[in-house]
Amino acid sequence: ATGQMTPAGPAGARGRKTGIAERPVEPGTLVWIPDTETGQVWIKAEVESIDPEKRTVRAKMDDGSLRVANLDKLLRCNTDTWKAEEGLTAVSDLSSLTHLHEPEVLQALELRFDIDKIYTNCGPILIVLNPFKLIAGLYEQFPPAVAQDNEDPHIFLIARKAYQNITEKLQSQVVLISGESGAGKTESTKHVLKFLTTQIGKSAGADNGDGSGSVLKKVLSSNPLLEAFGNACTTRNDNSSRFGKFIELQFEGRGNLPCFQCAAIDTYLLEKVRITEVQQNERSYHIFYQACAAAQRFGQAHRGLPLHLFESPGSFTYLSKSDRVVLDSNDDAELFDETMVAMEAMGVSQEEQVQIIQVVAAVLHIGNIPMREKSSQTEIPPDDKSFQLVSQLLGIKPEALAKAFTYRLISVSASEKYDSPLTLAQSESLRESFARALYSLLFNFLVHRVNKSLAGSVKSGGGKKFFGGVLDIFGFEHFEKNSFEQLCINFANERLQQLFNQFVFKMEMDLYQKENVVCDFTDFPDNQDIIDMIQAKSCSIFTLLDEECRLPKGSDQAFVQKLWKTFDKNVRFRVEPRKPTSFSVIHFAGCVSYDTAHFMEKNMDELGELLKQAMESSETALVKAILNLKREKETSGAAPTPPKPGMRAGGKLKPNTV
Repeated sequence: ATGQMTPAGPAGARGRKTGIAERPVEPGTLVWIPDTETGQVWIKAEVESIDPEKRTVRAKMDDGSLRVANLDKLLRCNTDTWKAEEGLTAVSDLSSLTHLHEPEVLQALELRFDIDKIYTNCGPILIVLNPFKLIAGLYEQFPPAVAQDNEDPHIFLIARKAYQNITEKLQSQVVLISGESGAGKTESTKHVLKFLTTQIGKSAGADNGDGSGSVLKKVLSSNPLLEAFGNACTTRNDNSSRFGKFIELQFEGRGNLPCFQCAAIDTYLLEKVRITEVQQNERSYHIFYQACAAAQRFGQAHRGLPLHLFESPGSFTYLSKSDRVVLDSNDDAELFDETMVAMEAMGVSQEEQVQIIQVVAAVLHIGNIPMREKSSQTEIPPDDKSFQLVSQLLGIKPEALAKAFTYRLISVSASEKYDSPLTLAQSESLRESFARALYSLLFNFLVHRVNKSLAGSVKSGGGKKFFGGVLDIFGFEHFEKNSFEQLCINFANERLQQLFNQFVFKMEMDLYQKENVVCDFTDFPDNQDIIDMIQAKSCSIFTLLDEECRLPKGSDQAFVQKLWKTFDKNVRFRVEPRKPTSFSVIHFAGCVSYDTAHFMEKNMDELGELLKQAMESSETALVKAILNLKREKETSGAAPTPPKPGMRAGGKLKPNTV
């Protein structure tokens, strides 16, 4: 779903939930009944007879069959709408339905989807259904600057409303884009940004010779770069964003006019585990496959880059864990060139591009470093090709790198320290953590470079600061195997769902009360209990996990047993006796089973002191730069991005801006 949020709250039609209790049911009434036989959720039927004592009805289906249904679970049907040019269709705004409930919402969306109308309003909210195809003419033209009568719902209209509030009211605006994986959030984000940047570029404030027009172009140009390093193929989506991002277009009010100043991108929750663990029928991050494909098609010195470091994806341990290598929808070699062009547009020099590609190669070769157990400790063959390459590419001496992988530094006191050998399993775990940390640091460095390029050169005039923002974050996930990453992602979506509930339902409640409209609010959809179970400071899934990580002999098995004991009577928690390492959370969007294997490892994700020291000793300029960036972040407590209007020190948004 794509929705617009404004400080003034929702403006639009009232939501109504109507059940069968409005007036007595009579034979001939068209109703929806819950379907338990054909696999549909709801099925339309006509009431034939009623048994008041048993509270049941006998209803006739479209195919002539009869069913007995519970009278209290029936929902009334709306009158069908026919149009000569479209046939059976549905209203463009769900809030105008006489009976607004789940089956009518599903029916309306399906009818519109069948005639390529993928956008449907629900008051101030825009619902989008991914067509998984191109619809001719859908995005060729922007809508008129002034709203017209009977406009078809469209994502450009949401962007236009946000732009109008920015330019006319000088108000901060945010377009929140959320939905399940594969729902089309990333493409929707692109359409919103295309509209906003185009309109801002036409305005006087962005065409004053200060370079702001160039910044707007760079906002769109940054997409291929961030997608290459932050997107991957999943079972649901060939180009799934595996990180969240908040894109800000910053303005300053000068009199009654907005002046565009700069842009910035904040990122969240990069899925680091995908670097070392790839599920079958999925892929790791696009950049790995792009580099391999470019080396094979264009040669090992293409664009002056060290593509000789790449072979076929199957030759790398991390990439060989899935058979999914080539995507029908992507030409990885061509996309590699697009990624490099985007780097150039962000001001990344040729020398830096070389070093970035070297670090990308180093991540893959880390996974190929062999480890073997010898005399109760781990050993790395010093002449191994991948080990030597990693040492060379990262500028770390081989002896220091080997020691960092196979020993732990134990501190007895400030002056007394000694090295303790690691087991094979511990060394392998440390190797995977190193690969994840290195790639994550590289990703953060690229985001920083993008923000540096988007900072602009417009000087502040001391006017009111405000912004237009677009939040694109991965949606609710429910896979065959769900781990710590899915719990974090789904928790983030619970928080977004709560914001959505408060925005739409609670504000509508106030409106009902102001207008003296009687409505039953007892079934208000609130998910605060789920959020508390996951995050509450006193006792929650996260606090119990942190507690287990602090124990010397903590384990994933002990953690799940504590969960079972603590939340045994919680209605949002479900124990799975047949799966001793699993638990289920009944989320707002559905029940998800989580496998706790490696929960502790992923939560801590520690490198170890020796490995940190090895990285600090690097003689490579890029490694030094990304480590400096990391230190700045730890010192400031926030991502070190260029100063942005409307921001506090440390990069925090001023309160009440959205």
